[in-house]
Amino acid sequence: MKARTRNSSLTNALQILKSFNLEQPEWSLREIAANQNISISTAHRLLKTLEEENFIIHEKQHYKLGTSILRFTNIFIDDLDVLKGMTPYLKSLTKKTGQSAHIAMLSGKEVLYLKKEDGLIQVPLKSHIGRRNPFYATSSGQVIVAFMPDDQRLALLQQTQFIDFTTSTLTTIEQYERSFQQIRQQGVAISREELHMQFMSIAAPIFNKQNEVVASVSIAGKVKALQPNEKTFALSVKQTAEMITQFIQKYGAGSPNDIFNK
Repeated sequence: MKARTRNSSLTNALQILKSFNLEQPEWSLREIAANQNISISTAHRLLKTLEEENFIIHEKQHYKLGTSILRFTNIFIDDLDVLKGMTPYLKSLTKKTGQSAHIAMLSGKEVLYLKKEDGLIQVPLKSHIGRRNPFYATSSGQVIVAFMPDDQRLALLQQTQFIDFTTSTLTTIEQYERSFQQIRQQGVAISREELHMQFMSIAAPIFNKQNEVVASVSIAGKVKALQPNEKTFALSVKQTAEMITQFIQKYGAGSPNDIFNK
């Protein structure tokens, strides 16, 4: 009887972990209980265990995947052929600029970092594979949203509650729409101290075979290192995005989920 209970608990815990996905990256306790068809007390007990082992993070009445998942995420992502194919481009960008470079995709209202190459210049950047940031406060997220179809972009903006992380963070739909128009004209997004003071980033879009934006490539570092070389770095990021786009289009068409889950 105890063995069956343990097996049942393990099954329920695994089902809870599997319920987190790109469409629903966070759940409330009641939502998890209802989705798994278990009692709130059982859901709370399982979540508490998962939280103690850092598989789950509890923030603001919602649960998200925790850092222990990253150990498995890193192994899985490193084995993805499409991301392996992007590695030379990312390494080249890092070598040209000296800054950390990232591949990211949109996940709900957040930007999800899929791959990172550390820069030659070591700075305390809070970025790693699997990390999520609000799309609107990063160049990686802004450039993806800027190139989304109008109806999808407006729907996302209308559903977003903007937090002013710094005095430079934009906080209205009107401000973002003006910014997105400029991003589309320039082909790159430049975020200056919008998420963290003293840091900035430059990103360019990656497109699939249907010319739909599926990801972004970016560099990030200290303002004092990037700003003097902003135009040169922006050109390098844009050229890297174009090369990765060509690679993606040869690799196969599809949505971000199709491409990055092969």
